[in-house]
Amino acid sequence: MKQKSNEWYQARLGRFTASQCADLMGKVARTDSINLSFFQSQTARNYILEKVAETLTGNREELFSKAMDWGTQLEPDALEYFELSKDLKVEKIGIIKSDTNGSISCSPDGLVSEDKGIEIKCPFNSRNHILHMMVGDAESLKKINARYYWQIQMCLMLSKRKSWYFVSYDPRFEGKFRMHIAEIERNKEDIELLSVRLEKACEIKQSILKQISY
Repeated sequence: MKQKSNEWYQARLGRFTASQCADLMGKVARTDSINLSFFQSQTARNYILEKVAETLTGNREELFSKAMDWGTQLEPDALEYFELSKDLKVEKIGIIKSDTNGSISCSPDGLVSEDKGIEIKCPFNSRNHILHMMVGDAESLKKINARYYWQIQMCLMLSKRKSWYFVSYDPRFEGKFRMHIAEIERNKEDIELLSVRLEKACEIKQSILKQISY
């Protein structure tokens, strides 16, 4: 299916996605009880409640911004620029679902060769492109932008691929500064941690649905 289509949005309803999985990676309580207090972060709690609401209503929260529009418009150009610069072909993909840990999914910007994928960022603010150019590997990405790091690790987890291209594209720069590419490797320990958090979030979501159904 095509990303941003009605079918794509419907497929994501109620699912924990890679683009927001970082919301679940904050501190957690020591208790193992299946309730919202497991996640100490209000951001994580709100994210779980949002997925419960989507499941019950069949509607999603509408999010629009100039930054999002900017990225959507530039992504096709960035993808073509990447293919030309790396002499690689990117396979477009709609969504990757997994029900092993409950309702989770990711929507990669593309798959590359047999063991890689790609995530493209087109910063609305050029200073963020400068920050992205300081990313050289998984460790530096985690320090500079943890949300993108966890997004890529979840894509690696669901796609079962070995590494991912993190790409930052800003056409306001010239020459070699227009695009920055860093290869992000799998982090086994972080993927295991992410899997546990996703499983817990799914359990809490189902527990809430069961509780309010009476």
